[in-house]
Amino acid sequence: MVVRIAEIEAHPQYLKDYLEAARNVGAESVKKELGVICIFPNQMTEDENKIRIVFFAASMTCITSAMSDGWASLMILIMLLIA
Repeated sequence: MVVRIAEIEAHPQYLKDYLEAARNVGAESVKKELGVICIFPNQMTEDENKIRIVFFAASMTCITSAMSDGWASLMILIMLLIA
């Protein structure tokens, strides 16, 4: 199993939208991408605008494949636009 962790900071005015989109994209990734076990976005308790995303996959190959897939690309785009 491979675990990747990303931390971002969302602008306060987009926080609710970002969290909803991140949950939806994570759920779709688990359904559609072979080997993706879980994508779990969570807010940091000390600053609710900071989000830690934990990505569990069966192997590094799964992560590389997921990163080229549309759902993961959408999540990355959302992170770049809002963070």
